[in-house]
Amino acid sequence: EVPLVALAPAIGIEIDTNREQYAIVIVEADRGMDEAGSGAPQLAGIVVDDFGLEIDAYIKPLSPPMTHLPGVSGITVTGDGRPVFLIDVAQVTGAERR
Repeated sequence: EVPLVALAPAIGIEIDTNREQYAIVIVEADRGMDEAGSGAPQLAGIVVDDFGLEIDAYIKPLSPPMTHLPGVSGITVTGDGRPVFLIDVAQVTGAERR
């Protein structure tokens, strides 16, 4: 059983209830011990409403006041100048609270 986390509310964004298409991204949420004590990776599903393209990017650390964005660990800028925020998987899935 893999727990599911809706990304939008986890990072403080209101969910568009009119949109019915969703995808689930399975991520390794934690490398700690699982409930059985086996040390197997803990998985979580992050529910998203869309995927972007895969890009090679330089990741920049957040600077104030963006350091207080929930569930965000860094930022990059696309070739056309758009910012892309990088999610903090452990924070979004709650892995650091286990």
